[in-house]
Parts: sequence; C-alpha cells; structure tokens
Amino acid sequence: MEGQVRASAEVLRERGVAPLILGPKEGLALINGTQFIAAFAVQVLERFQKLLDHADLIGAMMLEGLMGAVTPFRSELHALRPFKGTQHVAHQIYQFLADSEIVASHRDCARVQDPYSLRCMPQVHGASRNAWLHLKELLEVELNAVTDNPLYYLLRKHLVGGIFMGSRWRWP
Repeated sequence: MEGQVRASAEVLRERGVAPLILGPKEGLALINGTQFIAAFAVQVLERFQKLLDHADLIGAMMLEGLMGAVTPFRSELHALRPFKGTQHVAHQIYQFLADSEIVASHRDCARVQDPYSLRCMPQVHGASRNAWLHLKELLEVELNAVTDNPLYYLLRKHLVGGIFMGSRWRWP
C-alpha cells in the first residue's frame, strides 16, 4: 500500500499510532514563522552591516588613490546636518585616512574641491547606513517583544490580536 494516497486516520490506525491532538496555540506554533523571520532578519542585518563597512573602506581607498581631500569628512561639517548615518560614514572614512601619507602629500594642493563621487560619500553611504539603523531598531524591538497570540496574562485576562505577524518586516 506504499505510494497510495490514503486517509491519515486509516494509516495511523493500521500502525497503532494515536493521532496527534493539539492543545490551544500548538497548531499556530507549528506553522507560525515569526521567530524564523526575526532570525533571518538578524542574519540580513549582520550582512548589511558588513557590506556598509566594506563600502566605507573601499571609499576611503578610492579617495586615497585619487588623492582626494579629507576635509569633506570632518565631524564639524557633519554636525551642521546631523544624520546619524552620514556622521558615522564621515567618521569612519576620516579615521581610515588619519595616517595616510598619500592624503598628507597633497594637503595644500590648488584643487578647489573634489568631484561629488569623492566628497559626497558620507551622504550616499550614510543614507544606506540610516536604513540599516532603522532595520536594527525594528529588530531590537522585535527580539525583545512578546509575539504570542492569544496572550494570557495577569488575572486570567486574555488579548487576541496580530502581534505575532511578521508583516512589519515588509518594506513599503
């Protein structure tokens, strides 16, 4: 009878196996993907951070190779428009180039300013860093939140809702 489609109750009876009877919320626990979504988001967040860090390092290497100035990466400049991601990127690149002999060799050159591709790295990379920070904030809330449904709490009250849903991870 192997390979035939049959009723599960019949097969279980033939094999002497009692059917599994689920208690409250056990069925939901078997099919709910909330914890998987959160775990996957942790991996995505980590990979995203590594990519951002590499982009900053590559940007610093490009700036050095093209003999760009470090002035656009100074903290006092980014304090005037204090986006966290932009400030972080500017600081990173400035630190990467702190002891650069190549950058120091052309400190007093006659060039007025570098091209956008060099001097605007904090703004461009910073926008991605801000997205990463937003995802990190969401994930920290999610990992420290209750994601069960329905909820039973003090004095045997219960609430039913959708706080277990992974829908908050969808991007607009």
